[in-house]
Amino acid sequence: MGVIEKKFMSNIHDQVEQELQKAVGNIQVSDSVAEQVRQEIRKATSNIQELIESERDQARTVCSTSGAESGECAAAWDAVEELQAEASHQRSSTQSKPKNSLEKYCDENPSADECRIYEE
Repeated sequence: MGVIEKKFMSNIHDQVEQELQKAVGNIQVSDSVAEQVRQEIRKATSNIQELIESERDQARTVCSTSGAESGECAAAWDAVEELQAEASHQRSSTQSKPKNSLEKYCDENPSADECRIYEE
C-alpha cells in the first residue's frame, strides 16, 4: 500500500474512532442517552460503509485502467479490505454483553464500597 493509501486509511480510522468516542463519551443510564449513542454508532457505521463503497468503485476503476494484475489494482483492493476490517472491528467493539445488576448499581453509585476498584 502506498503512502497516500496509508494516510487515507489512517484518516478514516481516526474519523471513525472520533465518531465512536463522541458516541460513548458521556454515557449515562438514561434511555435518551442510550438512544443518542445508538444513533451515533449508526452514523459512524453508515460513514464507513459509504467509504467502503467509494473505495470499491475506485478499485474497479483502477483495475480496469491499469489491469487486474497491476500493483495499483492490488493496492486499491487492499484499501477496500482495510476498510472492511475496520468496519468489522467497529461492529465487534460496539456489541457488548448486557450489564449485570452490580454493574448497573456501580454506574449509578460509583463511590459505593462495593464498586471500589483496587489497583495492585
